[in-house]
Amino acid sequence: MITHKEFVSALNNAENKYYHINKTQFIDLLPIDIGYNKHTTWDISDTYPYYLIHYFIKGNATLIVNGQTYKVTKNQMFLVPPNVPVRYFNSGKGDVEFIWLNFSGIQCMDAVNLTAFANSPVINVTHKKEIFSILAQSLLDCESTLMQTISPLTTLYSILKILIQENSKNVIQPKKSTISDFQTILSFINAHLFSSQLSAQYVCNKCFISPEYLSRIFIKKMKMHYSSYVNIERIKKASSLLEDTDMSVKEIALQTGYKDVFYFCKVFKKYRLFTPSEYRLQKSQKNT
Repeated sequence: MITHKEFVSALNNAENKYYHINKTQFIDLLPIDIGYNKHTTWDISDTYPYYLIHYFIKGNATLIVNGQTYKVTKNQMFLVPPNVPVRYFNSGKGDVEFIWLNFSGIQCMDAVNLTAFANSPVINVTHKKEIFSILAQSLLDCESTLMQTISPLTTLYSILKILIQENSKNVIQPKKSTISDFQTILSFINAHLFSSQLSAQYVCNKCFISPEYLSRIFIKKMKMHYSSYVNIERIKKASSLLEDTDMSVKEIALQTGYKDVFYFCKVFKKYRLFTPSEYRLQKSQKNT
């Protein structure tokens, strides 16, 4: 188990380390980037297409997400959700020091919901030495290009396993409360727009609302049905992939949340008046 002193020594006093690990984001669980930072001035405002975990080694920070403010300090972790505007910054006088790990995939939401992150974006870490050691060793392993494809994946599964086990021991269960704010519901939908699990019932279960309420609020706020919104946004993404990539129609269907390629083609033709193959051919001819 690596200690903080050993980790800092191995970094050779570097204040930043970063490795881009993967570009493909549409498998079950996949680490995207891993990095280490040490900052005096640190203020980030962004929206990410993936989950982002920070493990705090030193300092004090503030996280603002969904209009809520959270304090973060040593031996805590915070989770930045995908497709939600966030801001986090150094709120102390000295340095902040942390290791971070980005990850994505169609099962991320289910895995995260089994941890204490389901209740709060900031959590205390019980097995802090173990989690620090796993993250630190993984970052150092990435000095080897070969290990960049192995170590962060093992790290992600190991950390989620620890956090899930920690959460299962907590006998105090939070009360379920209905999410009535439409922007919160819409942010949840957009964060998981390309997951094949994103049915209306799934959204209702996660937001503790009824199907009738979901239908009513969508028509009121968006002037369209829930299913129409999801399909329109997915077809926009599919159209972009047809124009800009060489991915097969089947791959694009899966990447945009459709398990059945025939159903995907049917929906695509409804909104674009062409099949996916016809649409791609038409666009390619216009560009030649």
